[in-house]
Amino acid sequence: MDNHSNQSNQNQEMPKQESPQAGNEQNPYWQQPSAGQSGFSQVDPLDKSQFRHSKLGITAFILSILSIAAIVITFVIGASIIVDIASDSELMTELEYYMNNPEIAQDAAFIESKIGGSIMAIMGSFILVIVALVMSFVGVILGIIGLSSKNKKKVFSMLGVIFNGLVLLGTAGLFVFGLIMGAAAI
Repeated sequence: MDNHSNQSNQNQEMPKQESPQAGNEQNPYWQQPSAGQSGFSQVDPLDKSQFRHSKLGITAFILSILSIAAIVITFVIGASIIVDIASDSELMTELEYYMNNPEIAQDAAFIESKIGGSIMAIMGSFILVIVALVMSFVGVILGIIGLSSKNKKKVFSMLGVIFNGLVLLGTAGLFVFGLIMGAAAI
């Protein structure tokens, strides 16, 4: 009996081990794994509480694709205008004559009639470039906001910032290149 009372005293003297649930009452996401499960949670791809793509990031990416398409359309329009003007030998002869003799402006109506349709295409492509630049600028801002949002995937935000930034930098680079080439021609 003495032996038995000794064991009960030892059990009382040993510090109690906390149960696995102790300390986890404060964590609302903690669960005791059931039999046959590991302690790791399974990711449910249909669970709406998982991280989702940022809507601002998706918008920035879509704006980048639209602005790139607008710039490509502008280049196609510009190339077609150049081919139209360069293929008209009568117009080229007339333009060379006026460039060599600027004081003579008798047949300005002839040149205007030849280039008149091209002027509308040039104005339309200029407006398209302005719209593309505004879309790219807005896309960069939305992408940056999407990158700073918490608990969202940032893939589309990053792509939107990169593509919109490339459109802005590329257009600015072409503008500066045109200014330099224009200044060198004078």
